[in-house]
Amino acid sequence: MYDDVAAAAGSGVNVPEGEGGERRLLATLQRLLAIEATSATDALAQVVDHIAAALGVEKVDAFLYDPARDALVALGVSDTPLGQRERAIGLDVLPLEGGDRTVETFRRGGST
Repeated sequence: MYDDVAAAAGSGVNVPEGEGGERRLLATLQRLLAIEATSATDALAQVVDHIAAALGVEKVDAFLYDPARDALVALGVSDTPLGQRERAIGLDVLPLEGGDRTVETFRRGGST
């Protein structure tokens, strides 16, 4: 159902520098590799939660393209207050005709 991964990684995220930052990134990678989900949705939900925690950000989304809807659909939305709000108001589905920043990033095939 979902053909292409939307390249929707946020810009301006600072990767931690130094030994402490490297340890945190390594620990996050180990958590990601240990995910044992039975579906893509379950896996993506865990991935975005780990990434949000590692980066200390309010929200992380993993959008996939759904050709049936011609839209980007957030199958992974971090379990944070902002992520929950996003789903509640329907911002987890972005029609390609809308042309917001995430959609434009997907169309370009690059990062924001």
